[in-house]
Amino acid sequence: MKRATTDDNNTLTSTKLISLEGYIVHINGITKNSTNDNYHYSFIVSLEDQSTVRVVKYLSKAPFCLLHNQLRESVRNGRAALITSLRQQNNQYTCTLSTKVIDKDLHFRPDCNRVKNIHVLKNEINDRLCTVQAKICSLSDEIPVVFEENQFKRVQKMKKNVVIGDNTGALQMAMWESHFNQILLGNSYHIRLLKVRIYNDQISLVTTTDTSFIKIDDLADVIVEVDSSINRYNTQKGKIMAIEKNGNHFTC
Repeated sequence: MKRATTDDNNTLTSTKLISLEGYIVHINGITKNSTNDNYHYSFIVSLEDQSTVRVVKYLSKAPFCLLHNQLRESVRNGRAALITSLRQQNNQYTCTLSTKVIDKDLHFRPDCNRVKNIHVLKNEINDRLCTVQAKICSLSDEIPVVFEENQFKRVQKMKKNVVIGDNTGALQMAMWESHFNQILLGNSYHIRLLKVRIYNDQISLVTTTDTSFIKIDDLADVIVEVDSSINRYNTQKGKIMAIEKNGNHFTC
């Protein structure tokens, strides 16, 4: 993951802008704001450490953006990109008027849109995005969930608890109401951009606004019994800076 900083000379105070290097793995359509007549859209960038960030572009009352077309082309061709002149605040990224998308050659590929089986998913870390091919093994009734927005407004949303499985295991997936009409019990799907949730060493999955379901041929030999325990081994990349002997052991 690389982030470069630049100065924005168009503001009265010097504000640091950053650039991101990665792959644009998803872009949403241009939608109208809920509070005014302006428009916005967002896209997801996969970085070198396989984490993902969401970047938002705010528009005027005209639902058109040349950058949006360039981002869509980057998603289609699968090329890496340098996204310049972004503003970062509280781990949130927004485009500026000078933001550009420049093709770039990088030595890694995004992991979040590569299909993984459920057993392998148990090595993932919390909040990572992932893609699976699985069968819908069970569906719960609708469950009301109440959220607080801005400490004043309470909003109720509906979800279903779903069990999805393949021939390596089964996991529970929380699915929100925007996806209710996209799946049928017993069908198999290519499910893209689910989010991993780990709590008390138990793993589950949850749909996001970016999750998509594409029906595929029926999967065979599917496991339907959920095992939410996580695998505790993982691979870390880094550089060994020093090695010390500690009794009969070596530490680095």
